[in-house]
Amino acid sequence: MTALWFLIFGLSRGINSVYTKKAQSSTSSTYRSSIFFVFIYALFQAIFLVTIPPFKNIPMTMDFLIYPTLFGVFYIISYIMLFYALGTGPTGLTNVIYTFHSILPMITGIFIWNDKLDLLKTIGIIFAAISIYLFYQSVKNGDKSKMSVKWIIYVVAATVAMGIAVIFTQAFSQRYYDMNKQYLVVYTITSSIISLVMFLMTKHKMNRPQQKDNAMDSPLPMRYYVYVLLAAISQNAVNLLFMYFLNIMPSTVLFPTMNSVNIIVFVLVGKLFFSEKLNRLSFLGICCSILSLVLLNI
Repeated sequence: MTALWFLIFGLSRGINSVYTKKAQSSTSSTYRSSIFFVFIYALFQAIFLVTIPPFKNIPMTMDFLIYPTLFGVFYIISYIMLFYALGTGPTGLTNVIYTFHSILPMITGIFIWNDKLDLLKTIGIIFAAISIYLFYQSVKNGDKSKMSVKWIIYVVAATVAMGIAVIFTQAFSQRYYDMNKQYLVVYTITSSIISLVMFLMTKHKMNRPQQKDNAMDSPLPMRYYVYVLLAAISQNAVNLLFMYFLNIMPSTVLFPTMNSVNIIVFVLVGKLFFSEKLNRLSFLGICCSILSLVLLNI
């Protein structure tokens, strides 16, 4: 049954990556348009979540609200840093390095929540690391001229911030059971409010004559909102499944498994939908990811 849920997780992740990229390609690649995307993306997620069961009250206590709120704060920080990293450095290498954010929750799982490893799962983690390294090698030589100290700072900050954000989700799952939807509702509302405030602040700055952003001043096409809606619905599926997995799997198994699934999905999506080439190292990376999945879930 877990394998079926991971299949649905992979399909949802694939749908999400396709429509996220389509939405971002439908507007300008500016900081302001990026913040607007986060706002409308989180808002659509929140609206969808409140319309589906289970319909339970959200505990309005600091002990409960602190986890999803802090996740939302670090998620926004991570997204902004990732935006700047993608704008100042190589895209492929940035995305590969960003997958390393799962190392932090893996470490906390081992040292704080006493997650255990057996021999086969240890070998599976090694193959997951090899697959990430192979993808790193496959893309690192493509845009060497774009690498800079500024880019390194941005990509490391984005990766660490997302790792910290996931730790709050991890801690929440250890403390609360069967409250996953309520957690996601608070997180998406927090993210939409923060991003809306940031968007309005940038709008105020853009009112200066020398800083006009004409692309965002004109109405966005309807297809943009359709793409964001589809991306938001599929992201909700990914988030709900991720929190379900946190309740039934140790982090030492879950995060390497998710990394392997994500790598396979992103490569297939790039190949099938965006005509991206698959080189030999990428193919070996996929093989290592599949082997890692098998070993981690025996």
